[in-house]
Amino acid sequence: IYKELSLLEYYFHRIICTETNIRKSMSSQEIKEIFTPSADKIDCIINPVDAIESALKECSQKDEIYIIGIHFFAPFIEKIFKNCFAIHKKTALSY
Repeated sequence: IYKELSLLEYYFHRIICTETNIRKSMSSQEIKEIFTPSADKIDCIINPVDAIESALKECSQKDEIYIIGIHFFAPFIEKIFKNCFAIHKKTALSY
């Protein structure tokens, strides 16, 4: 995972490392240390909800946000996007 993760920094303008504190997950600082030490585009935001909200505030409509991790992120993602998918489903069904 270390080799693959370190390659990601070349594809993204900003990388936010966060942590779930579930089971044996890595800390945000451990994840950050996998990347190039001088990379200014890599930040740590410990709280996953704060990390996602920070990315959303900084992006434009043309930007894409990728949440890369394990399924333990699901509860945090649901807090922010809990009704987004239901809205699209209702709209699609109303046509």
